[in-house]
Amino acid sequence: MFTGLIQDIGKVTNVKPVGRGRQVEIFSPKLGSRLNVGDSVAVDGACLTVVKQQEQSFLVDVVEETLQKTTLANLQPTMLCNLELPLAAGDHFGGHFVQGHVDGVGKIIKFYPQTYEYWLTVQVPADLLRFVVNKGSISIDGISLTVALVENNEVSISVIPYTYTHTTLQFKKVGDMVNIEVDVLAKYVERLLATRGLTKPEITEDWLRDLGY
Repeated sequence: MFTGLIQDIGKVTNVKPVGRGRQVEIFSPKLGSRLNVGDSVAVDGACLTVVKQQEQSFLVDVVEETLQKTTLANLQPTMLCNLELPLAAGDHFGGHFVQGHVDGVGKIIKFYPQTYEYWLTVQVPADLLRFVVNKGSISIDGISLTVALVENNEVSISVIPYTYTHTTLQFKKVGDMVNIEVDVLAKYVERLLATRGLTKPEITEDWLRDLGY
């Protein structure tokens, strides 16, 4: 389990094919020494397992399914990625519950600075929109963000300067693809209602409030 609070920006130093997947080496002096073989680490929001650890870097295997469902297929040497270690017992909990299971890939369609923040708009796959509500949480490339506006198939977020400068968002531009993970709590609500024979075309903030959430 992760929280969506990025701990370091790693640099891809090597990518090689392994069967139908790939093995990726990531340089991260801050986190490399803290990882052991078998540990989990979130790379741009996707939970991966460390297969080799070095003093300032580590290697992870990316299986075929992950390559197909995330942006990790685009990773090449010199590219940067968001990194986060799993939440440990006793750790301060910030952000929101992030599983590291990417639900889909979105496309940045607007990204520009405002007076005190940056306005980010991402086109989200239609089948994920029912899990996104205003003021709710969403993970974009592993970053825990709060939804400011949901309109049609677009999700807009007000990004504070700290988040912008401490993640790979500072390097993103319109047209870039990003990993999307919706709030797992919204999935649980939908599943609970389905088991009770209830259906709802869209989970909204008002609807959840009416149910007591």
